[in-house]
Amino acid sequence: MLRIRRTDRLGLIAGLTSIVLALLLTLVAYANHGRAFTLDNYHWLRSMVWLLFVIQIGALMSSIAKDRLSSLPALVRLYGGLVFQFALIYYALVLFDFDNNAFVGIHNLHTYKPDTPLAFFTGALKTFLDCLHFSIVTSATVGYGDIYPRDWLARLLTDLHILSATGIAVVGFGRYFAGHGKPSHDDPR
Repeated sequence: MLRIRRTDRLGLIAGLTSIVLALLLTLVAYANHGRAFTLDNYHWLRSMVWLLFVIQIGALMSSIAKDRLSSLPALVRLYGGLVFQFALIYYALVLFDFDNNAFVGIHNLHTYKPDTPLAFFTGALKTFLDCLHFSIVTSATVGYGDIYPRDWLARLLTDLHILSATGIAVVGFGRYFAGHGKPSHDDPR
């Protein structure tokens, strides 16, 4: 029987939940596109979305503190999960940013007309790929400058993303490599 580690289970659950949530948010935005649709009408939805994303990021980050993460592939999967989660958070932020103020350089999804569903969902895919690119660049702390946050909430999320990714890189990989350079008890040195 296939055994999945706790860290991998958390990452898988967080990833699947976020994908479903992002698809539902895209459908809600498409269904209300072209009409007066603001998050003021859906304050409960906004609260649930941010709460779910924060819980999922917290679950991923707590796994580094609880588990020793003795395998390098588990650390890489955790890092990749963090990149993906933040890409989905950025996508949710852009999805409900009707003034296109959150980021500079990301496709404006709201320019697509609701009467052409293929164009809207193609635009949604381009927007998500932009968010994924921004998440990868932010995690690597490269900062090309092609996409950058303009809004205070986007800046705050980007700062949290940088601290989380750097924390995993320093603490997680530091713990991993610190444990691999020690001589074993059987070593006669």
